[in-house]
Amino acid sequence: MSLRRAEIIRAWSLVSVVSVYEDGQRVDELGPRPAGYLCYTPEGFVSATLGDSTRPTSRAGDPHSATADEYAAMTRKFIAYAGHYSLDEATSTVVHRMEVSLFTNWTGQGQERHLAVDGDTLTITASPRVAADGRSFHSELVWRRDGGATSPEGVPAATKLTGGG
Repeated sequence: MSLRRAEIIRAWSLVSVVSVYEDGQRVDELGPRPAGYLCYTPEGFVSATLGDSTRPTSRAGDPHSATADEYAAMTRKFIAYAGHYSLDEATSTVVHRMEVSLFTNWTGQGQERHLAVDGDTLTITASPRVAADGRSFHSELVWRRDGGATSPEGVPAATKLTGGG
């Protein structure tokens, strides 16, 4: 079944991220309650920010004051990247081209994913990878269509608050 580009253009809220191993084992990749957003724009931009909602915090009040150990702990189960995407509607396959990434090894890479939309749910199956223990796995991410908060005037809340658009 093919996927239309218009079906993915929007913000999506993260529901789950599961590592599926070749032996059938399923493991919550970012903890039992991950949080995040995935945004596709009509102009071809993609932005993904997701992580374990129970990540530790820093004692510092400013990012520049956090220690190296605090940063390591906070970023261990956190993924953030942005760049361009291309969609093959016939195969429901998208390639995310990371132009900036928290995991700097991804910068400049393109990563292929298979997409399926069912109502307000987007399921992404990532390409196979190899875990630190040598086992092969792929990630399955489930996202919910995010309607966004709006003001009484129908203006997205973030736009109204910042005055931007």
